[in-house]
Amino acid sequence: ARLLRGVVDPTLFLTGRFAITALLFVPLVWAEGAGMLSRRAVGTAVFAGMIVASTIGVFLIPMLYDVFQTIREWVKRRFAGQPH
Repeated sequence: ARLLRGVVDPTLFLTGRFAITALLFVPLVWAEGAGMLSRRAVGTAVFAGMIVASTIGVFLIPMLYDVFQTIREWVKRRFAGQPH
């Protein structure tokens, strides 16, 4: 429970910051006027990249940390009394 709390708290803290950063590029996605095509291309790529990077950074990395830490603790308990 303590390990899970240590993973969830930073995740919730960072979610808002990543979302705000990704939303800054929305005006480029709906750009109009001169240079519209290049701004839309750049805006779409950056916006999608921020969403994917945020999802990986906020959800996948803490989840993998929890999984690997649980496996590490299980292996440590399993082989604690055995000689090297």
